[in-house]
Amino acid sequence: MAKTVYKNNVKNYDKLVEMTKELVSKLTLEEKLVSMTTGYPDFERLGIKAFFCGGEAAHGVQARHDQDFDKGTPIYTTLFPCPIGMSATWDKELIYKAGETVANEARAIFNHDENSALCMWAPTVDLERDPRWGRNEEGYGEDPYLTGQMAGAYINGLAGEDENYLKCGATLKHFYANNNEDGRMTSSSNIIEKDKWEYYLEVYRQVGKYSRVEGTMAAYNAINTVPCILNHEIKDVLKEEFGISHVVTDGGGTQPIVNAYHRFDRHSETIKEGLKAGIDMFTDNKDVVYEAVKEALEKKMISEEDIDNALVNHILTTFKLGLFDDSKPYSDIDDSVLNSEKGRLLSRQIQKEATCLLKNDNSFLPLNEADFKGTDKKIFLFGPMAGLKILDWYSGITDPILTMKTALNNRLPENTVFDKNSDLCPIVKIKNKDGRYFGIKVVNNKHVLALVPKEEASEFKIMLWDNKKFTLEFTGNNKFLTTAKPIDKDTTLNTEIEDFQIFSEAEMAFGWFIREAFNFTDKDTKIIDLQDLCSDNSILNFWEDSKISSICCWNKHLLQVAENGEVIVSDTLSASAEIPENAAPEKKIAENVKHLRETSEALELTIETVKDSKTLIAEILEENNYTSNDICLGVFGTHPIINHKEDVDRENIILPVFESAVIDTLSKMVDNTLLLLESNCPLGISKEFNNEKIPAILWSATGSEELGSGILDSIFDNKSSFGRLNMTWYKDDSDLPSIMDYSISDKKRTYMFFDKAPLFPFGYGLEYSNFEYSDLKVSLEANDIDLKSLDSLVKFDDFSYPFGNPNSKFYPENNGKILVNLKVKNIGEFISDEVVEVYVRYLDEANNDNKKYPLKQLKDFRRVKNLNPGEEREITLLIPLDDIRFYCEEDKKMHVKSGKYEIMVGRSSEDIQQRTELII
Repeated sequence: MAKTVYKNNVKNYDKLVEMTKELVSKLTLEEKLVSMTTGYPDFERLGIKAFFCGGEAAHGVQARHDQDFDKGTPIYTTLFPCPIGMSATWDKELIYKAGETVANEARAIFNHDENSALCMWAPTVDLERDPRWGRNEEGYGEDPYLTGQMAGAYINGLAGEDENYLKCGATLKHFYANNNEDGRMTSSSNIIEKDKWEYYLEVYRQVGKYSRVEGTMAAYNAINTVPCILNHEIKDVLKEEFGISHVVTDGGGTQPIVNAYHRFDRHSETIKEGLKAGIDMFTDNKDVVYEAVKEALEKKMISEEDIDNALVNHILTTFKLGLFDDSKPYSDIDDSVLNSEKGRLLSRQIQKEATCLLKNDNSFLPLNEADFKGTDKKIFLFGPMAGLKILDWYSGITDPILTMKTALNNRLPENTVFDKNSDLCPIVKIKNKDGRYFGIKVVNNKHVLALVPKEEASEFKIMLWDNKKFTLEFTGNNKFLTTAKPIDKDTTLNTEIEDFQIFSEAEMAFGWFIREAFNFTDKDTKIIDLQDLCSDNSILNFWEDSKISSICCWNKHLLQVAENGEVIVSDTLSASAEIPENAAPEKKIAENVKHLRETSEALELTIETVKDSKTLIAEILEENNYTSNDICLGVFGTHPIINHKEDVDRENIILPVFESAVIDTLSKMVDNTLLLLESNCPLGISKEFNNEKIPAILWSATGSEELGSGILDSIFDNKSSFGRLNMTWYKDDSDLPSIMDYSISDKKRTYMFFDKAPLFPFGYGLEYSNFEYSDLKVSLEANDIDLKSLDSLVKFDDFSYPFGNPNSKFYPENNGKILVNLKVKNIGEFISDEVVEVYVRYLDEANNDNKKYPLKQLKDFRRVKNLNPGEEREITLLIPLDDIRFYCEEDKKMHVKSGKYEIMVGRSSEDIQQRTELII
C-alpha cells in the first residue's frame, strides 16, 4: 500500500488539525484502540509506520538501550550537565543550542531507526520548592519565570527553526506540584488557589508563552485529593488557556488509580474519567490499556468520538514532525552529529558557565596554569567524586566522560597527584563470627564474594554516601560489590525476589534499584542510622561501632552464607517454611531473620580497619612531598543514584556527615583546600563555608561528559564566566517545613517568601571581577513599542523561530510592558560575564504587613558576556505586565494590580544594586 502523504504546514494550524482528523477517520476501531497507549503500531493498509511517542532527553538523548523494554546496542550521544546545571548558566542562548544538539542527534538516530523517539519526554518543569526532592537534578530551579525561560529555550532548540516542521517535539514533566518521591503514587499535593495560580501553574503559562511545546505529562500525585490524570485543569487550563494540547499519563500512571488510589474498581472507569479530564494517551501496559478502553467503549462509558479527539491531539504532533510528508524533513542529518566534537565543545562551555563560585576569599582563584607547568608545584586531587564516573537515571551514555581526575591529568599530567587511594575511601577487612573473612573468589570467570580463611581475606574500600547507605569496592579489581547479575548489569525494573550471589563486577553504582549500595543492621536487623550512632569524631571510623551486626542490601534482605561458602542475599519469602504466605512483608523479614539467627547461615560481622581516611591523607602527602606551595583540590558531593533519584528523596539537606568529617580532616592537614562540590541539589555547608582553611568553594551539577574540563576552565581561566544558583541554599533543615507541605506563601518557601538569612540566596554566584550598576530608568510602555529600535535589547525570540504556541491564550488582560534601562560597568581586573537580574515587588499592600505578596519575584535577566575591565554597557530589559499578575479572591482570577511597585536590579535576589518605584 502506498504511503499516506499529507503536505504539512505548521503556519496553517487549522488546516493541520483538519488533516489529522481526516487521518484518524480512516482508522478502524481496532486500530484506534491499539493506539491509545504509547504511540501507534504499523498501519500497513495506510502505509503508515509505527511511532513510539516518548523518549528521554533531559540533558541529551538517552539511548543506552539497557532496560528490559529497550534492550539493544547503546548509542553514544552528547551529554550536557543535568537540567539543574544547565539552568545555572542563566544563558538562554546556550541552552537553546543544547536543545538543538539533542534534536539533531534524535533525528540522526531516527533516520536509521524509525522506532526511536522524536517526541521527547522533556524538559522537567516541576518547580523545585523543596531541595530534598529526589528528582532535583531534572528541574530548572525554584522560580517559575527562570524555569519558563530556560526550559523554553531548550524546547525551542528541540523544535528547530523550520517554519513548517518540528525537528523534535517536547513534552513537559509533570503536571503538576510533583516534588516528593516517597508515596508519589498515592500522595496529594494540597494547594491553596493563590499558590496554584501564582506559582505552580505559572510555569506552564510561561512555557506555553515562550516556546513551541508539544505536550505535557500528567504527574502521579493528586492535587487536593484528585489524582492528576483525573484533574480537569488539564482540559480547562493547560489546554484551553495555555494552549498545550497533547497530554499523556506518566509511565505506568493509569493502573495506580485503581491499584493504589483505589479511586475506582475497574481501569475502564479510569479511562472514562481520564478522557474527560483531557488525557490523550495512557502510557501504561498496552494490554491493560487496550482492554480498559475497549470495555469503556462497550459499556458506553465513552464514545468513539472521545477516542477520536484524544488521537487527534496525539497524532497532530506526528504531522508537525513531518512523518506523513513525502519530503522527508531532516533526512539529511546523519550519524556524524552523534557525540560530535562540536557537541562536546558546547557541553564544555555549558559546564563552564554552569559552575558556580560560592566562595573566593582573598581572590584565591583563578589559579595560574603557568605556575605549575615546568615546576615542582603540585595539585593534590582528593575525594570520592574526583575520579568517579557517574550517570543519573535519565542520562545517556558516551565515551569519554571526563572526571576531574581525567581532565586534570590531561591538563597538568606532571603536576597532578592522584593515586589509588586519593578518593580517601577507608580500606577495611570484614570478618564473620566464625573467624572467616569476606574474600573474592573467581568462579566461572566472575569475581564472587565468599567467606575465606584469614590469609585469603580481601580488602575493600568503604564509602558512606549518606547516613545509611555505603558501597564496597574490591581493591583487587577496583569494582563495586553488587547483587546485579553480570550478564545484564541490572538496570532493569525487575522486582522479582530471589537468591542473589554478590559479585565484584560493577564499574559504577547504577540502576533503578541501587544494587551497589548496602546498609548496616543491628542485632535486631534494624537498619542503622550512622549519624545517630556516631559522633563527629567517630564518623571517620563509622564501621567500628559494636552495634553493627550485619549487612543488608537494597531490598532490605540480609546477607547470609550458602553451603559452598559464598555470601548471598537471603530470600525472605522462602527461608523459613513457617512463615504464612499472606504475612506482611515486615513479618516475613522478621521471621526470616529469626530463622537465620538460629542457623549457621547467619552472618555476624565485625569490620577491621586497614587504613582510615586520615591515614590515607597523611601517606599521600608524605609520599608525594607535599609543601605549603602546593594546592589541594577536594572533590566531594552527592551521588545521583545513591543519594537521591527518582523514587528516592533525601532525608535532609546537609552535606553527608562522613564527607564533611573527611573535608574537615583534610583542611587541618594542608594549608589551603579548594573545595569542589559535585551535586545535583543544594547542600547545607555552613561548616565548610565558615572554615578559614577552605578559601574557595565551587559547586557544579553532574551529567556533563566534559564535567572535569569545563570546571578546570573556570579554575584556570582569567576570563570569568560562572553560573548563578537557581535555588535557595538553606543553612539547615530547620528552615524547611515538611516535604509534603506544598504551601508556598504560608510556609515561606523559596526566595519569594523566605524571610530569614539563607546560606546562599537565589541568584547568587561570584565572578572574579566586580561590577558597578548605575543609571536605572524604568518606564511603562504601550504594546506597540518598536522593540527592534532598542539595540541593547536581547530577547528570547532572537534565536528561536517561530516561537510561541498558536493555540495559547496567555495574554488575557493587559498588554503593556515595563522597560528597564541601566548601565553595568566592569570595575575589576578580569574579562567577565555578569548576570543582571530584575526583580519586582508589589508595595501597596506589602508595606501594610500583608504577607500574601512575595518579597520579590524574578521577572527578567540577562547574561551580559565578555565585559572588559573598565567597560560599561547599557542594558535594556523588558517585563510584560501580564507577567506580574496576582490571584484575586474576589473573582478567582489573575489580574495586574494597580498601585506602586518596586523594581530592583541586582546580582542576586539579596544583592540589589539599584532600585526604583513605578506606579501602574
